[in-house]
Amino acid sequence: DIPAMMIDSQAEDMVRDFGQRLEMQGMRLEQYLQYTGQTREGMIEQIKPQAEQKIKTQLVLEAVAKAENIEVTDADIKSFCEDMKKEAQRNCMDEKDAKKVKTPTKNNLITWGILKEENGVVRPTYAYYYLRGLDGVMSQIQCAVFKGNTRGIFVDKREYEGNLWEQVEQAYQFVLRNIHLGARIKGIHRQDVYELPPESIRELIINAVVNCSYLQGSLVQVAIYDNRLEISSPGGLMPGVTIEKMKEGFSKVRNHGIANAFVYMNLIEQWGSGIPKILTQTKEYGLPEVEFIDMENALRVNMYRALPEDGKQAIKTSDKKQAISDK
Repeated sequence: DIPAMMIDSQAEDMVRDFGQRLEMQGMRLEQYLQYTGQTREGMIEQIKPQAEQKIKTQLVLEAVAKAENIEVTDADIKSFCEDMKKEAQRNCMDEKDAKKVKTPTKNNLITWGILKEENGVVRPTYAYYYLRGLDGVMSQIQCAVFKGNTRGIFVDKREYEGNLWEQVEQAYQFVLRNIHLGARIKGIHRQDVYELPPESIRELIINAVVNCSYLQGSLVQVAIYDNRLEISSPGGLMPGVTIEKMKEGFSKVRNHGIANAFVYMNLIEQWGSGIPKILTQTKEYGLPEVEFIDMENALRVNMYRALPEDGKQAIKTSDKKQAISDK
């Protein structure tokens, strides 16, 4: 069992970390507590199950690192930081912003919970393992296209591994290749428009990765059916989070180290803003409301497709590329 004192300390750290993130958005923790009708003590108590799970996750992977005498060298850290910087620059709005991106340091990685220093020895935390894809298969993303609306017949299947942020991009591109691309006329110009909002697709995949329970034995799954895009993330909702609260922008992060890395790499913009933005975008597209299903041990999200009345007006991206190459 985890000592109560350790859980209390972890819960305090998590509340303090949450308060710091709120300040980045221009809100103080006291204001948030007043708005939600909570007390600091009540929030700490509510977050203790999450704190205990986080400690268990850290202890398991850190024990593996120690048992196998795994250390992170300066060369490993330098390479990791440079890769993160490249991704952060790639996700900037323009070249001017990209030039402002600073290379993270070892101390940054320790502060973010990606590395841990003990007696002068730097070791990886669970976040480093998953971000680098060094844990075996648990941080892989599975993608598939099915015929019909059930998992009966595979049309295509992929499993992505490696750096977690690269897996997110690969899964995102997989979806775009396998949904329809239609045309919209704006003025005298023709615009290509995906049947599902791309930004929302990417956001859902990122949410699934950041909130996945990697020790559960299941993988993040991205499935495309005739009638929907389905994204499943092992672990279910965090304690204190409900689907209704989530729709209103309330969020708790399961993997803080991964989330901190994704914030730096401009993959996450603002805490809690993702789900409301997704709901707004799908409404603007004229799609059915996104469906969130709490399966206790997993969270499943269904984004339903609006299949075109005239199949000639919407073609898969891969089919479009083929048609262009045939001309």
